[in-house]
Amino acid sequence: VWIGEGMASGSLISPKLYAQFVLPYQQELADEIRRLGAWSLLHICGNITPALAAIAQPEAFFAMLRAQGLSLAATVALPDHHDVSQWTGNADGVYTVLCTEKDAVKLWAREPTALAVPLDFEPEPAFWSAFDRQLKLLLLLNF
Repeated sequence: VWIGEGMASGSLISPKLYAQFVLPYQQELADEIRRLGAWSLLHICGNITPALAAIAQPEAFFAMLRAQGLSLAATVALPDHHDVSQWTGNADGVYTVLCTEKDAVKLWAREPTALAVPLDFEPEPAFWSAFDRQLKLLLLLNF
């Protein structure tokens, strides 16, 4: 059963409103179709791609994705080193989740279709200065 939806997708209304007012009814419809023994396919003309990051600065990851032209339907910022293997935000498998490579290692057990995106990161110049100082100190101590 084809479920065509083009008037309330995630890019036409806010993801929050979509999740509150549209998605529950779409899920109910799909569940009923499955209960009756048929398959359903939901076509959405908007963006329903969420991104997940359990890193020190998750907003940097989300900003990097947006800078590449992605319009994210939702972002999930979790604490650094969070056990994302327990995340249940896509329990029905409707979405393709974007995540960091670090998070994908744990997430793939639950979300095998998640896409790992390399984090394009360049440390601040102050980091390199501090790094050089520490390296010189270690070299002086013969480590």
